Amino acid sequence: MAVVCFAVTCGLVLSQAEKRIESDPYAYRASIAALEDGDVTLTQDQYDQVTQQLQQTSLGGGISQWHQTADGTWISEKNPGYPFLASGFHGLGAMRLAPSFCGALACIGL
Repeated sequence: MAVVCFAVTCGLVLSQAEKRIESDPYAYRASIAALEDGDVTLTQDQYDQVTQQLQQTSLGGGISQWHQTADGTWISEKNPGYPFLASGFHGLGAMRLAPSFCGALACIGL
């Protein structure tokens, strides 16, 4: 019964159009973009480049919730665990499955 409920929930979530309704998804999206290039922190030039790259996507936006350190580099204020997991899904072109996978891990943990 739990597996069926989880499958139905995943189906409902994936049937909806992708949208960003708060700043957290933009922060994580920027972290994933940086990780794809092998970076956890960004120089000012890299930060500007990622911002421009993300603004040109259909979802718009840029980088939010990043902090500039004393040495001038930028780092996300968010927990880095999710972007490390999600970058694998992004590389496979299945980014929308990452939250469902995390939900499945949580269900297994429970």
